[in-house]
Parts: sequence; C-alpha cells; structure tokens
Amino acid sequence: MKFNSSKIFLESLSSEKMILFINKFIFILFSYLIFFPSVTFSLISAEIFPWAILFTLIYIKRINKFFISIIILLLLSTVYGYYLSDGTSLFESIRSFSAYMNTLLIFTFLLNVDYTFIKKILPIVPKVFYFLTVLGLFQYFSLIDFLDPFFKFLAPRASAESLAYMGNRGVTLLASEPSRASYEFLFIYIAYRTIFLNQKFYLLSDLFLIIYMMFIIKSGVGLILSIIFLIIFYRLKFILLGAALVLTALPFMDELGGRSFDLLINILTINSIDSLFEMLLNASGFRLISIIASFNYGIMELIGGGIGNWEQSSIVALGLTGLDPMNISYFKWFGGGNWISIRPTSYFFAFMLDTGIVGIGILSIYLYRNLINYFKINKTSRNIIVFFVLYFFIIGSVGNPIPFVCLVVTLRFLKKKRLKYDYY
Repeated sequence: MKFNSSKIFLESLSSEKMILFINKFIFILFSYLIFFPSVTFSLISAEIFPWAILFTLIYIKRINKFFISIIILLLLSTVYGYYLSDGTSLFESIRSFSAYMNTLLIFTFLLNVDYTFIKKILPIVPKVFYFLTVLGLFQYFSLIDFLDPFFKFLAPRASAESLAYMGNRGVTLLASEPSRASYEFLFIYIAYRTIFLNQKFYLLSDLFLIIYMMFIIKSGVGLILSIIFLIIFYRLKFILLGAALVLTALPFMDELGGRSFDLLINILTINSIDSLFEMLLNASGFRLISIIASFNYGIMELIGGGIGNWEQSSIVALGLTGLDPMNISYFKWFGGGNWISIRPTSYFFAFMLDTGIVGIGILSIYLYRNLINYFKINKTSRNIIVFFVLYFFIIGSVGNPIPFVCLVVTLRFLKKKRLKYDYY
C-alpha cells in the first residue's frame, strides 16, 4: 500500500512537471511568434498569421468592457460589408475582421494583464532584435541564399537574399517585403532601446539604425519613419545627429545607396509643393492616394463601406478624389490607366474606409482612454506614443501586431519603473 502511494505520488509529480514543461513551451513559442507575424508555415495564403489572436485567447481571463463595444462595432461593420457586397465578400470579411482583432485584442490584453506576465515577454525583445539584425546582414551579404526554400516555407513572400536585383531593394528579414520589415524592425528597436539600452549608447545605436535602414533594408517608408522617430526624440539635437550621419555615410553612398536614399535625395531637391506632391504620389505606389481616397470616403459615408467590402468601396473612394489614374504610375501600369481595388496601407484610414467617421471616432476614443495615463509618465513615454500615433496615421498595417505589442510592453515597463529622470 505504501509502495502504491509512493508510486502514485511520483507519477503525479512527473505529470505536473510535464504539464509545466508544455505550458512553458507553448508560452515561449507563441511569445516569439507574435514578433514574426509573417511566418505562416505556408498554412494560409494571407501575409499575416493570427498568432496574436491565438496567443491572447490562450491567456486572456477577462475583457475590457469598452473593448466589447469595439468588438460589436467590428462585427456589425463586417455584416454590413457582407451585405453591401451581395454576399461575395465572405472570405474577405472574415480575413479583415481577423486582421483588426489580431492587433486590437492583444493590445487590450497586454494593457490589462498583470505585470508579471509582461515581465516574461520582455527578455524576448533583445533576442528578437539581435536575431533580426544579424539575419539582415546575412541576407545582405548573400551568406544564406541556399536557405531560400526554407524561408519561402516560413513566409512565402520572404527571401533569404537581398532583393537588390529588383530595383536595388533591400532585405526582407522574415517579413513579406522590405517596407514591412523596416517598421517591424523599428518598433522592436524602440522597445529594445527604451527597456535595455544604456543611455550613453543612444546616439551610436540611433546612427546604426539609420544606416541599417538606409543601406540594409533599403525601405523609403522605413527611412522616413526612422527620421520621424529621431526628430521626435532628439528635436533640435537631430541637426547634430543628421550631420554625423552624413559624415559617416558619405564615403559609402555610391556603393550602398538604394531606393530609400534616392527618395530622400529627390525630396530634398524638389522646390515646389505641387512637384513634391506629384513625386510622393508616384513614389509611394498606391499608399498616398489610398489615404486621400479613404479620408474623403469616410467623411461622406459616415459608417464606411463595411469591413471586408474594400474591393468595392476603395474604387468608389478613388473616384471621389478627382485625380486622373493615368497620372499615377501604379494605376498606369497595373490598372491600365483605370482605378483598381486597393486596401489603404494606413491603419487609421483603412478603418475609416471600412467604418467611416463614426467607427474611427469610437476607436480613437478607445485608444485615447487607454494611452492618456501612459502619456503622463515622462518624456520618453510621450515620445513613444506620439511616434505610434504618427505610424498609426501614416502606415499602420491593419493586421500586424508588432507595433502594438512593442508599444504596450514598453509603456508598461516605463510605468512600472516610474523613472525619476527623462531620457532627454
């Protein structure tokens, strides 16, 4: 009898260890995957896998009351979009609804979960940052080209080599394209910089960021966002940083310059507002025109065109701009001089296209109520929130959780520590 009791005890102890091991493995796996949303393992055709939704559903215990109203808004808009499309947008409605939930759900969860949970995520940030930094260098110097099939399996649109052969583009890291890789890398860098980096290394690391963005990732969008980040954090000191950057990079311009550097030079040499607008309109592909169109449409259609119905609503929105598609390179080449369906690349304006001024108003109130207290912590928290808001307006890919995750864990860290001095 004693032997049986001991045996049962040992078996239960072994089972508990196994359960703890499985739980720890699941947490580590999903904690890393939320930083690699483009990794789909070729399971779905979408560019973003809903790792953030799965991660949140595993650990969430309660839902913020205000967030329930956001979920209701998204559901009603999805039904409305399905109705307007005459039932043809079922798959797109589900995909678009999931994309919004993939960011907003984890944003809400991380804001409200106990800080001990956040502490478990924090050590992952520097590991991901170091990994992406080294990976980008390996891709740039063509050291892992032989792994391209494996990269395509992980993220179908990613590449193990630099995209220099495609108009001198840069590396994709583990994202679908250099532009997405750039803002993912930037937000991870901001979290790493704020939480782990010693202040005396800020200038050197920020110079590294710009050089890496300009010459390794080579994304015009990423470069502009990086400059905005530096302006927000350095303000007048940015002039000194810019001068140091020019002196550092000048000897390598001919060899390393890419699309991002060419775009910067073009912006600096244009001498009229009209020419600048025309250049940005064409250089941005469909990004800028999609923002303009969505804003006009969201004002005129108070509840938008419905989630999932963007293929129809975006064409109507583009027509409302009064611009000629023949004068915009993207539509000239891909649309034959006609408007074609495009989804806005800005989170704010995509939401405005789908839910109108009413929907974006509700979402803005929700974000304001959740971020205002963090805004008051110190100068660093204010800078980070201002940068996130600008990203939210300018780019803000709808389904990508990385900016939201990095924002929240950084703000939660700053609030917990209650820093006694500002970084700047």
